[in-house]
Amino acid sequence: RGVARMAVQCLLDKGGVTLEAAALEVYNDSLRDLLGNCGGRLEVRPTRSGEHSNFGVVHVPGLQHKPIASAQDLSDLFDTATAARACGSTAMNDRSSRSHMVLSISVADHARPGAAPGILHFVDLAGCERTKISQAEGDRLKEANAINKSLSALGDVLSGLASKASFLPVRNCKLTYLLQDALGGHGKVVFLLALSPDADDQSETVSALTFGARVGTIEKGRVRRTSLRPASAR
Repeated sequence: RGVARMAVQCLLDKGGVTLEAAALEVYNDSLRDLLGNCGGRLEVRPTRSGEHSNFGVVHVPGLQHKPIASAQDLSDLFDTATAARACGSTAMNDRSSRSHMVLSISVADHARPGAAPGILHFVDLAGCERTKISQAEGDRLKEANAINKSLSALGDVLSGLASKASFLPVRNCKLTYLLQDALGGHGKVVFLLALSPDADDQSETVSALTFGARVGTIEKGRVRRTSLRPASAR
């Protein structure tokens, strides 16, 4: 069923919540709405005082949000987003994801009208690609370089979190800039690794496990609640 579908079903079974979802991809370090044509490339902008954004300190003007009233609604939305996601063929995979996909779900609790909605981000990262093996050329090579660069930037941010650095290099790519509040804020992060049992993929498996071990050293502290207040009251 998938983690996102199970999470949404759990929230709906609980009741008393309103859900909205948005889906985008980070392709060649650019943002694209996976639920519709917004008339061009999307940009990440700082969130102004008094505004609420699914991404906290930044927002994405023009990004479409859809109401989610059932698990089937999410399933349909997910299928639409997946179909629109950039994919291509390489020597390693006939259908290789060429972008990172971000599914963002806001959860408004009817019992706490003064509170900011809770946010769930489900991020499907494209895998690190060894271009010598994937034999990427042309557009595939450009995509592979962008994927590897963004994963490296994410690794730098995670290293900063692990060492409790005072500065996190979140502006080095759109992925980390977009998710900076989730990564460095007061939420919780769960990292899942998809590993191949094939001996030919040993190098990628070890690389993924090493990346996961780095993530496992990060301590983010306790989750904090946020209240919505008018800008004039701040």
